[in-house]
Amino acid sequence: MWLELPYISKDPTFDNAYRYTHQGYLITGYVYSNLIDAYKSYKELKIFAENLSKDTYVAVDFQLDNDDTWYKIEDYFDESPISERYITTAKGITGKRIRLRIWFYTNDASKTPLLKAYVVDTVVQATVKYSYTFNYRIVNNDVNLLGEQEDISGYDKQKIIDEWAANLTPLIMYSAKSRFNDKAVFISPTASNVMKAIDDGYVESIILIER
Repeated sequence: MWLELPYISKDPTFDNAYRYTHQGYLITGYVYSNLIDAYKSYKELKIFAENLSKDTYVAVDFQLDNDDTWYKIEDYFDESPISERYITTAKGITGKRIRLRIWFYTNDASKTPLLKAYVVDTVVQATVKYSYTFNYRIVNNDVNLLGEQEDISGYDKQKIIDEWAANLTPLIMYSAKSRFNDKAVFISPTASNVMKAIDDGYVESIILIER
């Protein structure tokens, strides 16, 4: 077996006498969009390439997540400098990672597609975190839910809440309602919102975010 090398130039694309085989392919690494654990919606693929035409074109297969099967993108990429195609006929597919098998075809042995870059059009869905908004009261000489006198001033109570928010302190939220009970949360660092002033203090709004 042997492989011919270009002799007019070290770069075969500058050697008019160099001949190309009718097909070849490369397999890319997995695309994670820098978020390994997040779900992504893959919609379109853009191919940036030279020499694309009806006779010299690119075809693409893809694998999603841990699939062993290659799935074909139906349409060829045959327009330079940019060809854009939907990855699936449903105009979108969801997974955590994707990789491509890019095929190069030519019907003219003197030409070959020249791939410059590819772009996978991706929408990333970060992990869904629920938030809870409720009102609370800041007053002096307040009583707790058991009707017992509290031994902390309204000012000191708000100071603790502000420190928890500033430091993203991990908290556990308890509630008589099972839907809101035993939730791991932190206080949103956004400023609390004064709903109204009352005779000896304030009613404010706070946001807890599930962690």
